[in-house]
Amino acid sequence: MAVQLIGVARRLTGARGASRWRGLPFHLLVVAGAVTVVVGCYLPWATFYDGLYQPNGVSGHGRFFIGLAVAAVVASLLAGVRPSLPALRWAVAAAGAIIAAVALRDLWNLRDLLSSPEAVFYFADGGPGLYVVAAGAALLLLAPAAAPGPANVAPVPLGLLAGRCAIIAGLALLVPGAYGDYFMHAGASGIEGAGEAHVHVHSGAGHLLSTDHLLTAGGLLLALGGAATSVLTGRRRDLP
Repeated sequence: MAVQLIGVARRLTGARGASRWRGLPFHLLVVAGAVTVVVGCYLPWATFYDGLYQPNGVSGHGRFFIGLAVAAVVASLLAGVRPSLPALRWAVAAAGAIIAAVALRDLWNLRDLLSSPEAVFYFADGGPGLYVVAAGAALLLLAPAAAPGPANVAPVPLGLLAGRCAIIAGLALLVPGAYGDYFMHAGASGIEGAGEAHVHVHSGAGHLLSTDHLLTAGGLLLALGGAATSVLTGRRRDLP
């Protein structure tokens, strides 16, 4: 009898230990892809004047890539939060697909720029940034394939799914909005000195409706609303 109990305990322990590690490859690929995308956004996307000017992608599409990378990591985490929603893993692939499509278009435009006659006067050349971004996007696209298959997934309220999707979408908007609204403007004011550029940029009622402000406010409201919806739906689900 004791031998049988020990055997059952070992099987249960092994099953629990194995289940803990089943999703590890998926999460590692998501984190690796997101980090690669962020690094690629900060690397030079092109060089001008023999490398004297090396712009990265943060001031352009790069900040949106970073937002999608953050949203992909959050989606991978929310997919495993009880009650689990395996369908959210495909949000990771969707983020990777969007990043890959825009990055490839930017690479095509960069190729046209470098092949134009005017590029000779600017001593223009390509940079590694966009290629690194594309590699990170490929990892995000492949990540759901490494996720474990759903096992006995219970039906989940639609409100909970909508709430978590709102959190993911809100972060995808909030991050690029914050980059454009605070970090980039703060950098501009520091370069131009005495905060004059910062005051100039933030003056006028029109700035209240700027794209960066709308992204920041809209993303924050969407993420908070999604979090509140998820919490309320989860509490109602736990009620007898």
